[in-house]
Amino acid sequence: MPPGASGGPRVEGGRNVVPLTLHRAILIAVTSLLAVVLTSLGASAFNLPPMNLGFTTFADGGVPPGPQPGFSLSEYVNWFRATTFRDDQGDKLPGRNRASVLVNLHQLSALSPFKEPLTGGLLGGDILIPLVVGNLDTTIGPPGGLRANTAGLGDLIFGPQIQWNEHKLFGMPYLHRFEVSVSAPTGEFDQRFALNPGSNLWSIEPYYTQTLWLLPLDVEISLRHHWLYSTENNATKIKPGHAYHVNYAASYGLTRSLRVGVNGYYLQQLTNDAQRGRDIENSKERAFSLGPGIVYIAPAIVFVVNYFAEFGVENRARGFRFNARLLYNF
Repeated sequence: MPPGASGGPRVEGGRNVVPLTLHRAILIAVTSLLAVVLTSLGASAFNLPPMNLGFTTFADGGVPPGPQPGFSLSEYVNWFRATTFRDDQGDKLPGRNRASVLVNLHQLSALSPFKEPLTGGLLGGDILIPLVVGNLDTTIGPPGGLRANTAGLGDLIFGPQIQWNEHKLFGMPYLHRFEVSVSAPTGEFDQRFALNPGSNLWSIEPYYTQTLWLLPLDVEISLRHHWLYSTENNATKIKPGHAYHVNYAASYGLTRSLRVGVNGYYLQQLTNDAQRGRDIENSKERAFSLGPGIVYIAPAIVFVVNYFAEFGVENRARGFRFNARLLYNF
């Protein structure tokens, strides 16, 4: 994310300092709460739980000299709008199929001054709580189409992390972080609905994020790699397959406070979903995206706006995503 994408940088003495652990925004991962829970289509696909698809991109690993010990509060507003559903070949499903999901995500992050003894990284963690509003307009399923559980709290997300600020790669600042993110089935879920605020399953999602600063060009390149494991939904008896997804971004500083760039995400489900222990054939999900982003940095506040257009979508709803993030450093 841009200077401090998930952990908004502070500006001190004329330089950007990424405060605490915000870079996390693993969150966002949840924000991706969309076609994820179209489980009533579950006989074929649309079963992966919410993920961080593009919510942490620019300078995700940090801005030199890196995130500093302390607390941060992040507020996210994410809107996903899908106008088509796609099958396992990427072809449009027949009929009128639209979905819209608005997520307001609250994230509290903390980075301690204590270092992990083996690697020297700073220890930290975060917790995220999403509020979700969704809508479906489809001709699929029962008479009247599929329905959405229109609003409620999403699943609680939390995780420990290790942040490294002092390393270099090819002689340039290299900031990176590892976290194990856990999503608990605390959100609102009702099997009668195809779209729910909660996913009704546990998921574990380790991720590794890396940011390389090409100074003095004021260019940064960032990647965040995720691996997703989910348990079985005890209501639908469906267990989503394993998945890999990565966020990618590059940005350039127009001024000390303003950065612009391009960002996107790629999702590939690695194994089929299973129902009652048996594979659901051709249920792997896939998606690409690309779009612009902009970040404004103030002494204690960072404001980020991202846009993503999806393509190459399989077994998912296809659309566009708009994300805005306001970060405050205590």
